[in-house]
Amino acid sequence: MYPARRRAYEILENDDQRDWRTRAVHWTIVILVIGTVTAAVIGTIPDVHTRNHQLFKLFDFISFFVFLAEYLARVWSAPEDPRRHKLSPTKARLSYIFSVTGIVDMAAIGPL
Repeated sequence: MYPARRRAYEILENDDQRDWRTRAVHWTIVILVIGTVTAAVIGTIPDVHTRNHQLFKLFDFISFFVFLAEYLARVWSAPEDPRRHKLSPTKARLSYIFSVTGIVDMAAIGPL
C-alpha cells in the first residue's frame, strides 16, 4: 500500500547483502558510529580538540543529522514491521518510539 515506506523499512531492518542500498545505509551507520566514538575519545585530548575544533563541530553536525534522519525513517516505517501490522500507523510508531530500540536510538542522538 505504501511502497516507499515499505522500502525504507526493508533497507533499515533487513540484512539483504545483495541490495546495495541496504549495504550502503548499514555501512554508513556503522562508520558514523565508529567515527563518533573515535571523535569523542580523541576530543578529550585538549591539544587535539583545540586545533581541530571546527572539524569536530562539523562532524558532530553531520552525524546528528544522519542519525536523526535514520531515527525519523525508522519511526515513519514502523507500521511496516510485521510485529506492528495489527496496530494503526500512529500506534505502530508510538510502539517503536517507546520500545527499547526506539529509546536507545533517541538517546544516541541526544548527546550529539
